[in-house]
Amino acid sequence: MKIRNGFVSNSSSSSYLVPLNAFDTVFDLAEKIIDIRDEDWKDTGESPDLNTIKNLQRAKKNGILQDTPIQFITCNYATWIKKTDKGFVVETCNNHYEISQMMHECKAKYGEDYHELGLKEYKLESSSNFFGERFYFLEIEKFGHKKYVKVPGGRIADERCSKIGDKGYKCNNSILVLNDGTEICTRCEGLGELE
Repeated sequence: MKIRNGFVSNSSSSSYLVPLNAFDTVFDLAEKIIDIRDEDWKDTGESPDLNTIKNLQRAKKNGILQDTPIQFITCNYATWIKKTDKGFVVETCNNHYEISQMMHECKAKYGEDYHELGLKEYKLESSSNFFGERFYFLEIEKFGHKKYVKVPGGRIADERCSKIGDKGYKCNNSILVLNDGTEICTRCEGLGELE
């Protein structure tokens, strides 16, 4: 049994500010998190073939700048990484024990939300929102951003997929808008859940 003694949260997602001296690039940090995720999935018998590491290596080979903001699938929440002048901003699923341990070891600052991290300017009300940011989505190897809409009260929130699945439930996964204007739902495409 694994006992968590580093960062503890009641939420399924966690926000971290990783010191700039802990990793050379966004891609280096992403590779570490992906390795942890893959090992964790092997231990639990889950091993979806997402080709994430291969796609990361191909992105490096194709000349995509290694500090490009990046997104990839983890457990129930996707992982988003962006480099800022204050550190690497990471929003990830905290269901992978070793990720929180790695964050603790590299002296990352933890926060339930970005206000606690001192990054108010990067955070909106709901999780994983890097409003208007262009990210490289590893599983599909394309650039894009999350789709946002105005909701009652004038607040901005990410738009959710309204398709009804086999069991009669609404998908409710975030919608991605790719650079060519195509809108996709990663869950409906079989790539995993995006939050």
